[in-house]
Amino acid sequence: MREHHQNWAEPFNEARSNAMARRQQAVDQAHRVLHRAMAREIDRHRQRYEEAREAFDAVKDNPNHPSHNEAREAFEVLRGPGPLSRLCGT
Repeated sequence: MREHHQNWAEPFNEARSNAMARRQQAVDQAHRVLHRAMAREIDRHRQRYEEAREAFDAVKDNPNHPSHNEAREAFEVLRGPGPLSRLCGT
């Protein structure tokens, strides 16, 4: 009886171990892809923020400037929660 159990268990355990290793590799790869995407989005947001800040800085001292309100609104929107806040629930 013991021999039958060992014959069955070895291939099963090996297959299970291989499947678990493949699963972990897939999880690791998914994390790498996610982190790269998050870094790209943070960089894009930082760039848009800097552009909006510079545009508002150029007109903020003159509230009568034609683009003052638009520049201020764009800056305020980008100054709020960051691009990943939707993912983090904040």
